[in-house]
Formats: sequence, structure tokens, C-alpha cells
Amino acid sequence: MTEPPTSDGAKNRTASRHRNWSSTDHPAYPVKAAPSSSKRCISASQVKKAKLLYSLHAGPVAFVVANLFNAGSARIVAGLGFENAATSSGGFAATLGRKDGRITHAEALSDARAVLEPTDLPTSAGLESGFGNTPEAITETVRGAAQAGLVGFTFKGATKDKDQPIYLFDTTLERI
Repeated sequence: MTEPPTSDGAKNRTASRHRNWSSTDHPAYPVKAAPSSSKRCISASQVKKAKLLYSLHAGPVAFVVANLFNAGSARIVAGLGFENAATSSGGFAATLGRKDGRITHAEALSDARAVLEPTDLPTSAGLESGFGNTPEAITETVRGAAQAGLVGFTFKGATKDKDQPIYLFDTTLERI
């Protein structure tokens, strides 16, 4: 795997330091594969990817996350040597001729599956505000993300309510 070039064409020294940071350095990381008979099973490969993504987050230096918006961008990023990626809800919405925040739950997960298919990168996703206000709705979004093959996600704090544009702290805690 080659290192992504920097803006001046030099090799990315930060990326090379991560290559030595093993996910096995975090044996207490709580992601475990479910028994093979489980309908909500995640594969051993997905667990390995989750541990790698966790190790990058917990590592001693900053790392770069490439934002993807379709399968073609996923192939390009993997070819450049990135070790991880994330979907971009805004980038994906733009490919549909829409503004950020205007994609559906099903479209976000479909995009995630399309981005995951051509590469083996551990990938997280921007999943808007979780596609729901209740903890149950958030649970369904997280379950769908895991079933799609994602190993991480982010939620925006925006409510789409003009009177209260950001979720309150306690509400946010309940939702996650």
C-alpha cells in the first residue's frame, strides 16, 4: 500500500506512522462478532475493520479521513493508499442534485453499500441527524449501518426545527 501524497507531492509521514499502530494494541475494544446464527451478525472482517478504525482514532498522531460520495471515489481513495474512509452525506446529496440534509435513510445506506463494495477500507458514514428523533429511530439507523457493513458513523446535531435548531444536551445523550 502506498502512502497518500501531500500537497507538495511528498509522502504522508503521518499515514506511515499509523501503519505500525496495530488494532491488537487495543484488546479491550468492545467489538465482537456475533454468533454465525445471528441475523444481526457482523462478520469477522467487519470487526477487524472496526478495530483498525478505532486504532487510528486512538493512535498517537492525527490521521486523514477521505470523504467518499460514490463507488468511483472509493476506488480512487483506496488506490491512493488511504487506510480508512467515510461517506459524505453532502457529497452524495450533491450527486443527486440536492442540498446536504436532503437524502433519505434508505438512500444513505444504499450509498454506503455502493461505497463499501469496491474496496476493503474500514468505512464510517455521515448519517445526517440519525434519520429520527427518538432513541428507537437512532437504534434502527445504527443497526442498518452495521448491516450495510459500516464500522462507524457520525450524526449531526441539527433538528430541522427552526425554534430549536440543535438538539439539547440531554436529548442528545438519550438519542445515542
